[in-house]
Amino acid sequence: ILLNSQKLAVIKLPQWEQMRASVRNNKIAFIKEKEIFTAKPDGADLSKILASDSLPRINGTVDYPALSPDGKKVVFVSYKSLYDRSGLKPAGQAGDSLYTVNIDGSELKRIPLALEGSLELERPVYNSNGDKIIFSAKSDNSLWQLYLYNTRTGGIKQILDTDENMRFPYFSPDDNYLAFSSDYDGDEEVQILDLRN
Repeated sequence: ILLNSQKLAVIKLPQWEQMRASVRNNKIAFIKEKEIFTAKPDGADLSKILASDSLPRINGTVDYPALSPDGKKVVFVSYKSLYDRSGLKPAGQAGDSLYTVNIDGSELKRIPLALEGSLELERPVYNSNGDKIIFSAKSDNSLWQLYLYNTRTGGIKQILDTDENMRFPYFSPDDNYLAFSSDYDGDEEVQILDLRN
């Protein structure tokens, strides 16, 4: 069940092993077998946008797609796993990248984050007018923190500097508030941050 400010929609999604979905403007973006697809909530107009082995090359495997407010772009994470000496077991992340692409697969762009070290990224989301992208990031042996990327200026800033994990951010419809999960007191809780202050 998906709920936004205008309507409630029930969509049936296939039971793929790993699937992430985002819904906006009567369109969903999702991952299936390392590929990004879009479709209408009823399954019509299914279209593959991008695969992990697309050209130009993406550094890693695609994950966490999210549609822009106008439904014309997708932001997503790519991750590259490090393997142990045997080459059989993942031993951690080698550093994730943030990308945008048009829904027709054109204009693939890597977003230069200019953050120090190798980062693990997750769940990028656009604000309501598409000029900002919020996401969670962490480096090795650190906590998840929230970062805001300005699509117009290319600037990036950390939202808060805390001693807790902050993940799964989402903007309110008017972009005045940010909802996210945190483990401040040891339990996962939803926090609301007033972005006007």
